[in-house]
Amino acid sequence: ARRHTRVWSATALPCDCFAVSPAPAGGALVLSTNYLMYYGQASSYAVAVNKHAFSAAIIPMERTDRNDTNAEPLSVSAAKAARANSRTVAPEVLPAIASRCDPATAAFNLELDGAVVTWLDKGTALLGLKTGRLVTASLKFSAGVVRDILIHGVGSGSVCSCGTRISDDLLFLGSWSGDSLLVRYLPVLEDEAAERDMMAPSARDSKFGSGADDVRMPKRQKLEAVSEIEGAAEEDVEGEGKEEAVVKVEDENDDADDLYGDASVGDASPKTPGGTSKSPFASATQPKRYNLKVLDSLMCLGPIRDLCVMEASLAPECTSEERARAGLQCVVASGNGKGGALTVLRRSMLPDLATEVPIPGASGVWTLHCAAVGVEDPSCHAYMLLGVEQETKVFACGEELEEVTDEGCQFVTTGITVAAASVFDGRAIVQVHRTGVRIVESASVRLQDFRVCDLVSSEENASATTLEVLSAEINGTWILLHLSTGQAALLHADKETKTFSRFDAAADSLQAQPLKTPGAAITACALYIDSGGWMCNVVFANGEDQTSPDTGSAFCVIVRASGMMEIFALPLWDQVFFNSSLTQGYRVMVPESSLGGGTDVEAHVVEALDADDQVTELLLSSF
Repeated sequence: ARRHTRVWSATALPCDCFAVSPAPAGGALVLSTNYLMYYGQASSYAVAVNKHAFSAAIIPMERTDRNDTNAEPLSVSAAKAARANSRTVAPEVLPAIASRCDPATAAFNLELDGAVVTWLDKGTALLGLKTGRLVTASLKFSAGVVRDILIHGVGSGSVCSCGTRISDDLLFLGSWSGDSLLVRYLPVLEDEAAERDMMAPSARDSKFGSGADDVRMPKRQKLEAVSEIEGAAEEDVEGEGKEEAVVKVEDENDDADDLYGDASVGDASPKTPGGTSKSPFASATQPKRYNLKVLDSLMCLGPIRDLCVMEASLAPECTSEERARAGLQCVVASGNGKGGALTVLRRSMLPDLATEVPIPGASGVWTLHCAAVGVEDPSCHAYMLLGVEQETKVFACGEELEEVTDEGCQFVTTGITVAAASVFDGRAIVQVHRTGVRIVESASVRLQDFRVCDLVSSEENASATTLEVLSAEINGTWILLHLSTGQAALLHADKETKTFSRFDAAADSLQAQPLKTPGAAITACALYIDSGGWMCNVVFANGEDQTSPDTGSAFCVIVRASGMMEIFALPLWDQVFFNSSLTQGYRVMVPESSLGGGTDVEAHVVEALDADDQVTELLLSSF
């Protein structure tokens, strides 16, 4: 049998120890309800965190004369004595570690049962208590051994059920009954810590809080209002609604420091020879103080105690249609203890209105990235196009929106914009208007210009004055235009030259066939990029090489006036799906080729459906 050699052990621990956490600096932190203990091979130390860690004098039972008829029964006296001594710890049951603890630390008034331990650095652990309090326990080393455990309050929040350190300054505190928090912890500077020490009374002379929560935080806090968990001790403020925030505990004049020298050299992070700060886990272990700041929160709806359904509260002037759209709401009573809250559940998002500007005749708005402008943050937009009545207004995005009125503006401003998008990773902008397509590098640099009549190969449509772009879709390196004549045009980009050109392989399906019969006219079209790969797996399941450069993940979907739908793979322009009756509303559509039917377009597009039955808008999406 395999043997496991015992290297080291510790005895005479309290019987209610419930957790052990290995310290990054060596040794382990042991938690019991009334004691916080550190054990290592070189040293051990313990701190009593409440008054129940020490014994107290037992209140004797009042003895009465049995012959006195007016005296209370013996059972009543015994019950009173038991009630008076219910929280009194007898000396016989105290653990051996109690004799090594300082009775003054019992003023901390903490209960560690159920606490969650997360290490912030090699010698500082954050304890999340069952009351929501957050305290730090710092190991004070001297000559390589632990000489003290310093406890500092850093505030309170939701009751922690788990915690983990994400990086050198980020911490995640999870909660089953309240909001989980993403917290940034930063060390307090030595001068700031000393100033706060003078402001805070000594914990040797006063209690750690009043037994209540240090800082009350609602379960559904707004980050703007509650963005920080104060990590500093403040003066006691008398008055209703005011509570003691934090009281710090720190030992002074340690006898071991007189012998070995104090190992604490301040809170500043040590520097490498290059002058950069090391990670707290790579630095020397020193007692540190931290400030905590909430960066984000994750809402928790559980545990749900009760719920009811109610109608949304709307203004009296709201129409019946608006009331019907608002629908019903669920009001949920959830949470546990101080994390309890009432939560209103809606079936849709409710945006907060920041500002409102009336724009009569607005037809569309597009925000665009543009790398050529040289904005400080590439994620920010450079331009905004606003369609108003029969013109387009161009705005430059900065601290404020400024309208571009220069004569050299290369955007089309005298017509209606149909669609606009950034292409080539923000290096160019495509603007589709009623009579063509324009590609610009910035508001002052034009790259390409296409007239819609030049994109149609038919001679009779080239001279048509009614040829306009009804709708357009820009997706990656493809531009799809739906024209007023029932035709469509497709443009493809060359990534090397950063230019667009007409995709002639689709000319017959998009332009020639719609003119042959009324049922062949295109009533809706769309582009689809198969980012998930499911459609490519189905289409090319016949063994065709999916890694070929000619095989892409883009598809073009068109619907004709007869109700027929076709899907073509790009850039090969191979028909991969055909169904002649999209308007029948089948729950599951299958290609007619799989049912033994033909895929001849001309055989299905002779008759056109009534205008009310035709498909006029199309969107293909996957989830």
